[in-house]
Amino acid sequence: MATISQGFHIEDKYFTWGTLFKDTKDVLSDFPQYPPYGGWSNIRCKCSEIYGLKSTVADIRAPFDDRPVMQVIYDLVPTGDTTWGKLHLFYLAQLKTIFGQPAKAEDLYKGHNPGNKYVSGAVVFSAKWLFGDIRISLSVYGGIRHEETGDAAAGLFIDWINEKKAAGPFISMNSALENELSGYMDHSRDIQLFTLTDNQRKFYVTHIDIGDPDVTKDERLRLAQMALYHNELVQSPEYVRRLLKENEIAVKFLTEERRMVIANKWDATVLDYSKNERINFTDLLPARGSGRYHLQVKDLSIIDSRESDSLLNLVAYIERTTGIHVNRNTTYDD
Repeated sequence: MATISQGFHIEDKYFTWGTLFKDTKDVLSDFPQYPPYGGWSNIRCKCSEIYGLKSTVADIRAPFDDRPVMQVIYDLVPTGDTTWGKLHLFYLAQLKTIFGQPAKAEDLYKGHNPGNKYVSGAVVFSAKWLFGDIRISLSVYGGIRHEETGDAAAGLFIDWINEKKAAGPFISMNSALENELSGYMDHSRDIQLFTLTDNQRKFYVTHIDIGDPDVTKDERLRLAQMALYHNELVQSPEYVRRLLKENEIAVKFLTEERRMVIANKWDATVLDYSKNERINFTDLLPARGSGRYHLQVKDLSIIDSRESDSLLNLVAYIERTTGIHVNRNTTYDD
C-alpha cells in the first residue's frame, strides 16, 4: 500500500504526491488528450488500466497550474454484467484484492431503478478506503455513460487530502505578503472602515464526505486551504484583526504604489489598480433567497444585505479614489 500513499500512476508514468500540476502536464503531453473540464486546472488523457481494472481516461486535477495535484479520477469500462443489484461486484472484488475491505460501503440501488430502467446518471453503489493522507472512492453508476472518451460504468477517485502538507511552500509565500501588509496597516491612521449589515465569513473549505475537523478551530488548516485554493488571499494583519468587528471592512490606499489593501476581520487582499485589475459587484435579486449584494475584489468576497447602502458606498469610494470602473451585473439569488 506504500505505492498509493506515495503517488499515483497514469499508464507507465508514476507521480509522487506533491508534484505540481504543470510538471505532471508536461510529462503527459505526449498522451492522447481530451478537452479539459471547467473549474480546477485539469488534464484528461488516455489511460487504459488502473489497479487491474480497465479504464478509458484519467482526469488529473489541481487548484492551479502551480499547485500540486490533489485528485485523479479514472473512468472505468463496463464489466459486461448487467444484473441489477450486482453492477458493482466485479469492481469491488478487484479493489478489495488491492486495498482490502473498504472503510465504508453504501448500497444505493433501491430507488434508482424506476420502471426497471437503468439510470446512468445515478450512483447505485459507493465504497471508500482511507490510507493515511489518501482517500480512494469507487462510484458505480446505474447504467453506462456514453462519453467521448468511451463507455464508462464506474469512476475511481483518488484524493490527496493532506492540505497542510500540500500547501507547505505556498503558506511561506503567503506569510511574506502578510508581513508586508502588517507594515502597511499597523496603527495606520488613514484606514477607512465600512460597517455592513451582515457579518462576514472567514474563508475555509469543508469536505463533509470525509468528516473534516472543524476548520474554524484549526487555523493552520484554514491558512493551508487559503494558500492552496486562492492565489492572493491572506490572513489579515493582527492589528486589523483586533481593530475590526465581524461586520466591518477596512480599506487603505497606498497612493504612490497605486495599490489598495482591503480586508475583513480575518482575510485580506491587495489590488494593484495601476494594472486595472477587475473588481466585480453583483446585485443578487431575490429568488430562492432574500437577495444580497456581493463585491468580489480578487479573492476576497464581501456580502451584504440589499437593504443596506454600505456596500454601495464602498464601491463608490473605491471608484472615486482609484478612478477604475467596478464591473456591475445583476442576477438572481438561486
